[in-house]
Amino acid sequence: MVAIIHLKLVSFRIGTDHHGFGGGLRCDAPIQDGTPDGVTSCSAPDGGGAVFEIPFKQGVVDGDFVVLNPKKAGQTIASARFSAGRLNGPSEIFSPATGKRMHQLSWEQGVPVGSIERYDEHTGKLRFKADFVAGRMEGEVFSYDSEGRLLQRQQVKNGLAEGLVKQFDPETGKVIKQTQWHEGYPQAPEAASTTNSTTPANDAKLEHCTDAKVAAFHKEKGDEEPVTADMLEEWKSQCLASLIAS
Repeated sequence: MVAIIHLKLVSFRIGTDHHGFGGGLRCDAPIQDGTPDGVTSCSAPDGGGAVFEIPFKQGVVDGDFVVLNPKKAGQTIASARFSAGRLNGPSEIFSPATGKRMHQLSWEQGVPVGSIERYDEHTGKLRFKADFVAGRMEGEVFSYDSEGRLLQRQQVKNGLAEGLVKQFDPETGKVIKQTQWHEGYPQAPEAASTTNSTTPANDAKLEHCTDAKVAAFHKEKGDEEPVTADMLEEWKSQCLASLIAS
């Protein structure tokens, strides 16, 4: 019995106007016995360099998936490793403007594991750090400003804010506010025990800003939808940065 393998290169276009590629992307895909097998390379129709490099193995994404900057030849702006169609290994995102790493996270068979870290695209300083256990955030979560100074520290359990959330003045490192959370919901706020805390007026502004973001989320999603640690971190960081800048 003789097995006959047919291997050819197929070109096709995919429309991506909403990503700024005008007439879409031109992709060249090696096909073996009717399925993609090898690296499919997609590029802009104007003759620019590759934009995506997608590794296939018998029709399934397998290998290093790479996204390239169409405006700067050879610059990787995102990469992720796949195994049998699932994320399995490191994934990274880089700034198209500066080339600095902005995000990194590892995966095991489609499940996030270990530390997730985000960086400022200009300073390169750490902006956010948390850990995943069994696919959910667990333990301490830290948020920093663009210079790497601590803004917030909190605890999460099963991906939800749990326990005391502390906010810090990045200039002094002193606690300016702390609030108790349980299963993704804020409890009665507690004043920080420090003589260097913000004024009552500023505390009220910070609380009002954060509460407004939580309320807007629940208005859109419903009161039963919990606030995740990642969402809370982002909202509180935005509010604290606005207060400090004002």
